[in-house]
Order: sequence, then structure tokens, then C-alpha cells
Amino acid sequence: MEARQAQIFMDAHELNLTFQSNKPDSEGSWRVDPELYRKDDGLVITPGLATLGFLHCQGQEQPGKKVRIASDIGSSDHPSLAQAGARRWLQDNVKLAALMSVSVAIVNPEQYALSRETLVRLARKEVALRPACRTWPFAFTSLAAVGNRTTIIHRDRKSGKNNLYDVMTTIGGDPNVKIRLKGLGFTGDYKSGSIAVLSCHTHLHSVSKSPSAERLAFAAYMKPSVLLEMGLDLPRLPTYDSIRRLHVQQIATRHTT
Repeated sequence: MEARQAQIFMDAHELNLTFQSNKPDSEGSWRVDPELYRKDDGLVITPGLATLGFLHCQGQEQPGKKVRIASDIGSSDHPSLAQAGARRWLQDNVKLAALMSVSVAIVNPEQYALSRETLVRLARKEVALRPACRTWPFAFTSLAAVGNRTTIIHRDRKSGKNNLYDVMTTIGGDPNVKIRLKGLGFTGDYKSGSIAVLSCHTHLHSVSKSPSAERLAFAAYMKPSVLLEMGLDLPRLPTYDSIRRLHVQQIATRHTT
């Protein structure tokens, strides 16, 4: 597992140009606040933010509006160097995508199934997005990648709904980095390779500083407006009985095919 984490960390150099284009900016939101990022004094991973995947334009996050691909990936046959790097990163990190996707499949199989169906329908409906849908490795519509930033306490109001789970993972960082869910009164170790599944829309959460070691953070999430645009309903909140029933059905299906 340590070797895999090291590979994920080294692969992230493909995102450096994207991080650079979305670098810390004192005029932006807290997500790009320079005070929250490590000083780039020769870091392997450029401090910055990348948004990958499929979404509506800001202010048009409702059914009936055209779904587009995030500009950090782009849909052009002639991508910028940064976009080409982001596309290579996606191709190189199918295993990371699988690990994050299977996490939500275990916690809420219905969300996983609806997410996959959303991407299938999106590819059928939007011809221009079809190539990107075919190579998109996550069972989510979107992914945020963050290089060398502390995460202050917040909710992600635009990344989902109360009954949608997000999956976060951390690579690298100091061994004493902590994740905190303030409303639940929970603080836990957030060591390299940790995966957290929660509704970031609902729960206040934060991640502490990593002053000594570089850290990458990834957050995969569903855009509910994209799911609704594809004619699907939001998933139901999981219960023990519903999860057990779905897993039994999946096992039975495997044995009959």
C-alpha cells in the first residue's frame, strides 16, 4: 500500500500546471487563500486546486441547463498543456478511482448505481462529452484535487445534498494530521491512505496543517443537478436492511451469470 501511495503522489506532478493555473489568490474564496497553502520553496507538488469532471456552469445548477466538462480537463481535441496533464493523471489513477468508488458502493450501493447510470446517460445524451465519459474512472460526477493546503472548518454546500455521500482521501502529509467533524464531536487520525466517506454538504469538517511533509487531498462527489438532468432521482439514505438486501442481490446475480 505504501508503494501505491508513493506512486499516486508522484503521478500528481501531472496536475502541477493545473494547480499553477488555480494557484493561491488573496482575492478569491478561502479555498484559494494563500494563508492556507504551503509556501512553494521547491515543493514536488505545486500548491493549488483542480476541479475535474462534469458539472453545470455556476449559477445554472438546475435541470434543463447544459452539462459541461470542467475547464481543467476541457473537451477540445487540442488541449492545453495543463489539460493534457490532467487527462494523463486520470488515465494513470484508475486504481485510486476504483478504491474511492468502491467505498461509496459499500456504504450506499444505490448511490453508486445511480452515479454509474448518470454517466452512462450523459454519454448517450451529450455527444461532445462521450469521449470524456468513456475515460472518466470515478463513480462520481466530479473530483477536487488539492495540493499542499490546510482545510479550514466548512461545509461543501455545492458538492451534493444531505443524502449524497462524498469520498475523501489523503496522500502524504505529516503522521499527526487530523480530520475533524465538529458537529459530531469527532477528531481522528488522517494518515496517508486514509479514506473518509461522509456527506460534506451536511457535516462541518476540517483537516489540520501538515507543516513538514507535502500532502495531496482528493474529494470525489456527485453534482445533484447533473443526476437530475439525466432523469434520475437522488438516492435514498442507506439503512442496514437496504444495504444487506442490495448486496445479497448482487451476490445472487454473480452466481447466475
